[in-house]
Amino acid sequence: MSNEILAIRNMSYSYPGRKIFENINLDLDCGVFYALLGESGSGKTTFLSIISGQDDRYEGEICYKDREIREIGLTKYRRSGVSIIYQNYNLLGYLNAVENVMLAMDISDNVRKPDAARALELLDKMGIDEKKARQKTSKLSGGEQQRVAIARSLLTDSPIIAADEPTGNLDWKNSEEIVSLFEKLAHENGKCVVMVTHNEELAKKADVILRIDQKNAVINVDAVQQTVQ
Repeated sequence: MSNEILAIRNMSYSYPGRKIFENINLDLDCGVFYALLGESGSGKTTFLSIISGQDDRYEGEICYKDREIREIGLTKYRRSGVSIIYQNYNLLGYLNAVENVMLAMDISDNVRKPDAARALELLDKMGIDEKKARQKTSKLSGGEQQRVAIARSLLTDSPIIAADEPTGNLDWKNSEEIVSLFEKLAHENGKCVVMVTHNEELAKKADVILRIDQKNAVINVDAVQQTVQ
């Protein structure tokens, strides 16, 4: 049985005077952790923006559960299908961790009403105990803030997690811990996790490495680290 959640068909994308992607065909599956590698300016963030419904200026099709995301409606797709994790965390520093996580409940179609107990449970799983969860996020370390951002993405229960350089502001130890969390989200929670990174060593921890060939405007499946059931 296929675990395909996103099908990219003949996708092309251009900036004025420059082709970024040309006729990309790629299937992304639930339960798989993908790392997207490429040189600076190669289109990593652009690709993530396209598959997360933030940029519709592409040719071809991006199909979520067999429906083109522009047909679904990008806003509706983002609210139900995908959670985005940013390098700069996108937290409100004057709110505590619980309050930041609960904000996600108001913008997702997958959560009916704010639930502090559920937020605390997810934060605890991410290594944020209740004492820290009640602190303003501006008082937390970078690694802790990124864990709050991941807990927020889990609360919406979206099947796709798109992470844009989520370890870019972290030291090596915290980076490894965050990547380990992504592994668990894919393998234990059945998420399709796509992580943009420039770090080859971190990318090797993913199940599948997607490498952008900037010269030929294609994405190569560079390595499969393990067989995912």
